Amino acid sequence: MRITELEKEYRDDILDILSNSDERVQGIFLKYSDEVRFINENAVGRGVSTGRGIRLNWKKDKTNIRGKYTTTFHEMGHCIDRAAGGLSYRTPYLKEALENDFQSLVNEFMKEYNVSQKEAYNMIGDALQEDKYHSISDIVGGLTENACIGKYGHSVSYWKEVDNAIEAEAFAHFYEAFARNDVEKIEALSQMFPTAEKEFMNLLERG
Repeated sequence: MRITELEKEYRDDILDILSNSDERVQGIFLKYSDEVRFINENAVGRGVSTGRGIRLNWKKDKTNIRGKYTTTFHEMGHCIDRAAGGLSYRTPYLKEALENDFQSLVNEFMKEYNVSQKEAYNMIGDALQEDKYHSISDIVGGLTENACIGKYGHSVSYWKEVDNAIEAEAFAHFYEAFARNDVEKIEALSQMFPTAEKEFMNLLERG
C-alpha cells in the first residue's frame, strides 16, 4: 500500500506531520513517494523496511516513547534511500562526516577530562541513555561497533555484516527527526554531528 491507501487515521497523521517538515524533506518524499510502500500495519516486533516494503505496527508507533511515528518515518527514510539508489552511500561523504564529527567529540572529552579513549567512550555512552538520544546512540554504536553506545542500537554483527549499514541508519535517523520536525532530536543531532547534518541536507538536494 502507498501512503494514500492507508487507513485514514494514519494517512492523515503522517501527511500532516510531513506538511510541517523542512521543504527538502518534503521534496525528496514527493519524488520517491511511489516507492514508499507498506506491507503490514499490524506487525509484531520492531519495524523493518525491505525491498518489498515497510512492516510495522501503527497503533504502537503512534504512541512511540521515542516520538510519535518515529519508526514509520525512520523506515520511510530507508525506503527513500533505497529508491534513490543508495543515496546515503553513493559517495563516501556522509560516513566521513559522521566519523570526523564523532572523533572530534571524543578528542574533546579526552582533553577536557584527561581520560583515555575508552573512558571517553564510556562517558559518552552514559550520556546517551535517554530515549530522546536513541538516534545518536545507534549511530555512535555503528561507528564504534558498540564500543561506545547508549540505550539503543543494533547488534555488532549487524554493523559488521551489513554493507553500508552506518550510512543507511544515519540517513534514516536524520530523515525521521527532520520529517517529524522534532526540535529536540534535531538539536541533539546537530550538536553531535554538525558536518554530517549538512551532508544529509546536501543528499536531499542531490537525491
